[in-house]
Amino acid sequence: MNRLEIKNEARRVMAEKSTTASYADEEDLEKWINLGMKDMCSKGKVYERTVTATISDGVADYTLPWDFIDMSVILTNNKIPLDKITPDLRSRIFIISGKPLYFILAQTPITFSQRAPSTSYTTGQFLTLPTFNGYMYEVTVGGTTQAGAPPTYPTDEGATVTDGTCTLVCREYMRQIWSFTLLDTPTTIAGTVGLYILTYFALAQGLSDDTESPPFPVDTHHHLIPYICYRWAIKSRDAQLAAAFYQEYAAGIGIAPTKEGSKNA
Repeated sequence: MNRLEIKNEARRVMAEKSTTASYADEEDLEKWINLGMKDMCSKGKVYERTVTATISDGVADYTLPWDFIDMSVILTNNKIPLDKITPDLRSRIFIISGKPLYFILAQTPITFSQRAPSTSYTTGQFLTLPTFNGYMYEVTVGGTTQAGAPPTYPTDEGATVTDGTCTLVCREYMRQIWSFTLLDTPTTIAGTVGLYILTYFALAQGLSDDTESPPFPVDTHHHLIPYICYRWAIKSRDAQLAAAFYQEYAAGIGIAPTKEGSKNA
């Protein structure tokens, strides 16, 4: 289902015949679709991504992709999974039979820089605007920002902006970012670089137009409809209906039923 189909089906379920006499206008539906995607990814972990990370000998700490929610598995280039060690186990002694062997996940604070004119920024930095707009911007191509007033920075997640010779991507603002630390530095037979296959549950970005489908698996698209209806029922102050729609949504994505619908109404 694409975005337009999702919106139309939600209106059909809500039995609304006129958008002018509706508790849900187009802006509401757009927002609720994106909130639903975020909720499905963070609670139901419906969206899984795989990236190949390059790990260098002697380097222990690595930052995971910005949209990381939870680790599924991390494999060596020989398809051997690494074990996870919790912080309280770090002081214990382990017998190392091969490299690499252990890793640990941790959350660390994001370091922000405030965007300034004629300033050099490197790939991987996060910028905020002097007048905070609720978003952060990841530098994906390092360079120098333009002099004087900045260009218009987008407020759509995933949208890019060129500022001087820098390219930046709009990200949801967050204070913490995931990283992992190898307790044993990796080596390979041929040299000092190891390739790792990292599979993780991710936060999906919003949809940009009516022809796009959500990026998570297609068999979960239809679960956005009861979520939209749940938000619609909250706005219309129907606690009983909101609870019913939320229970349907929660069951669909495999999370524990709650009374969230009635609580938020």
